[in-house]
Amino acid sequence: MRWLPTLLTLAAALGCSSAPPAPAPAAPAAVDRADMRAHFARATAARDALLAGDVEAAKQHARWLADHGADEGAEVRGPVHFERMKAAAQAVAAAHTLGAASTALADLASACGACHQGADARFEAPQPLLPPMDDALRAHMARHAWAVEQMWAGLVTPSEAAWARGAQSLAEAPLHAIDFALEGVDAKLVPRATTLHGLAASAAAAPAAERGAHFARIIATCGGCHRYRETPSR
Repeated sequence: MRWLPTLLTLAAALGCSSAPPAPAPAAPAAVDRADMRAHFARATAARDALLAGDVEAAKQHARWLADHGADEGAEVRGPVHFERMKAAAQAVAAAHTLGAASTALADLASACGACHQGADARFEAPQPLLPPMDDALRAHMARHAWAVEQMWAGLVTPSEAAWARGAQSLAEAPLHAIDFALEGVDAKLVPRATTLHGLAASAAAAPAAERGAHFARIIATCGGCHRYRETPSR
């Protein structure tokens, strides 16, 4: 009966080999690119509203982001970051001050960037031509807008190069009292402009984990200046 153990072993092996193979894991749901573009458009609109000092308009865009139907692909590929984005949108919608809304929006942008990085879905941010340096206030503002756009792309993409381009450009395009005087703008805004460029210089050297906080302060400073110019009584 020495052959019995061998036969049992062979039978067990045949039994194992005849078992159906384990099903392959399902592929992650595809991200809806149109939905992502809509998210980006709403987030950018909220950013522009805060840059103008309009908290209420920013809150409307943030509510859309907080309430919009979930993207299955985004939830599967980056659930932690997706929930962080939603929570940040809710925080913007609930904010009562420009500073609080700016902080929450910067966290939203950072969450988007972290999700893109985790899913290896990063892309190179566009590089529109930098407006020429000019003494006119309008030209300074155009360079500021370009710089903020690049910093935003640096957070959302994320992109080291775009962040560096934006922060360095903003730091190197200072506004002076004469620029305000020539345009008939209240000289009280000069210290705010000085603060803005100091913030940009700090942002240029900030590690990735701290960039959202720097960007929030820059947005709030820009928005406070623009809002003050439109409504001096504030």
